[in-house]
Amino acid sequence: MFFIKTLVWLLLIALWIVAILLDWGPVRDYSIIALESLTGWVEQLSHFGDWLTSQAEQAQQDASQ
Repeated sequence: MFFIKTLVWLLLIALWIVAILLDWGPVRDYSIIALESLTGWVEQLSHFGDWLTSQAEQAQQDASQ
C-alpha cells in the first residue's frame, strides 16, 4: 500500500513539473501557492521531529537517573 501511495505521489509531482516546464498558465500560478504551502508543511514537520527527539532524549535522561 505504501508503495502504491508513493508511486501515485511521484507521478503527480512529475506531471506537475511537466506542466510547469510547458508553462501551462493556471498550473504555474497554483504551483507557487502549492510550493509555499509545501515548504511551510515541511518546516512544521521538521519542528515536530525536533520536538520528538528532545522528548526522547529527556525520557532517556530521566530513565538513567
